[in-house]
Amino acid sequence: MVARSVTLAEPPAEYVPDFTPGQFYPEEHYQNARKAAYAGLLAGLQGVGSGYDFFAASTRANALRCCTTCSGCCPRNQRSPKGARRAEHLEGGR
Repeated sequence: MVARSVTLAEPPAEYVPDFTPGQFYPEEHYQNARKAAYAGLLAGLQGVGSGYDFFAASTRANALRCCTTCSGCCPRNQRSPKGARRAEHLEGGR
């Protein structure tokens, strides 16, 4: 949903993310996730890769990480240091 709400650049044709099209339905969801991965929106999410269950409920930490990362992609928003610290705390960091 986040990837659809933000205008993300199309990755180069040769870009291959750490996950496969078979992990998504419909294929539009894979294309959105591919754009999100290329833009760095999935960086820091725990467990994302070929074995990740994209249909499972997201943890609060992963949802917060995605939102705080996304806020840095939107020109009208500023990434919140407080939100980033909160995400690290939820993931068991500082």
